[in-house]
Amino acid sequence: MKYLLLMLSALVSCAPRADPLNKVIVTSKNHEEIVTLENSDKLNEIQSIFLAKEEVNVYSKPEWKYFINFNPGEIWLYSEDGFIQVLAMKSTPKYKIKNINRFNELLKLKN
Repeated sequence: MKYLLLMLSALVSCAPRADPLNKVIVTSKNHEEIVTLENSDKLNEIQSIFLAKEEVNVYSKPEWKYFINFNPGEIWLYSEDGFIQVLAMKSTPKYKIKNINRFNELLKLKN
């Protein structure tokens, strides 16, 4: 029993966690600010939708219309149809947001 509890506590401490968001800034591909959300109840919902994304194979390049800056976190490229990819100099995986309509609504994006 003692070892089982030790193993369970080790697993829990190694589980992936994300720091809570305290700010999200969305800009257009021309770097015009669309929305800034700070200390909002919506941040938890945005984060939970974002964390549920799934890696996908995309054979044609999505039309990246937005930059989403998650703070703390990274800047991501985003298309209105739910594709998202971290902004980086090297090739990175592409993901698909599952609840696209709600995500876009929370970020004040047209769909």
